[in-house]
Amino acid sequence: FKFAPEEINQYKSLKIQDPVYFYSHYGKNDQNELAILNDLKWENDIALRYMERINHPDVSTVYPPLAQYVFRFSQQINVDSLLTLRIIFLAFAVLLIITSYSYAKSKDKDRWNEKYDTEVYLFGEKPIPFLTENIDILIKGKALDVAMGEGRNGVYLATQGFDVTGLDISEKGLEKAHALAAKNNVTIQTKVVDLENIQFEPNSYDLILCTYYMDRGLYKKFSNALKPGGMLLIETYNIDYLKYRRFNAEWALNTNELIDLFKGLRILRYQDYDDAREAYSSIIAQKPSP
Repeated sequence: FKFAPEEINQYKSLKIQDPVYFYSHYGKNDQNELAILNDLKWENDIALRYMERINHPDVSTVYPPLAQYVFRFSQQINVDSLLTLRIIFLAFAVLLIITSYSYAKSKDKDRWNEKYDTEVYLFGEKPIPFLTENIDILIKGKALDVAMGEGRNGVYLATQGFDVTGLDISEKGLEKAHALAAKNNVTIQTKVVDLENIQFEPNSYDLILCTYYMDRGLYKKFSNALKPGGMLLIETYNIDYLKYRRFNAEWALNTNELIDLFKGLRILRYQDYDDAREAYSSIIAQKPSP
């Protein structure tokens, strides 16, 4: 951008001390823009502190690229008030949030696709023990494997007679899930989705399975998606896992959190597992029938 922080700081003094240079160097539009920037700087203490923070020798310009486009756009439409400028900034900020979210989702997808892009099954081909140990109490029918990954749990359900659909953000992971299903002489359905924004059809599934994918908002949608009498099975790391691994605490269950999240369901099985290497919680809960 054409105005460096120092130009904003020296705007008024330069205009007074060297008017010949000032008026010859800055055109009318530049003068108006400098005035707006200067007003923004002094509008309140927060703005001033922000200006001082970014007025660092290593920072070459006052505003990032998006803001530069905003100012250029505001010049073209002859913005003559700070209120109008704020409205324009707000509109561009909303656009930035939407764009940033889409970019983050794309990066997340790319990261998992790269991670799964190997012949080795990163989490193995066998299902979690909590699933196999309790398979006899699960109601067979339409099963949804949420965050299916490479398919080890969903494929096992298919071998036990379940009609399985798997959801995941990674195409590569789901490709491996289909390969694992073929290896076990079963078929599954899969769909690439953004799990953070997914909506489920109500009363649609006999079983919902979600393992090692932590999203409290997603969990809350499961009950409504279950058929009456349907069951859910969830397993993921709990807070004690942080004793053994570096891990984001936001992705770990608090003590008894699964019980609290599904207190409206009948708890059929629950465990807290800790072998001094890893720690996780598991639950099987059933939606009441009318």
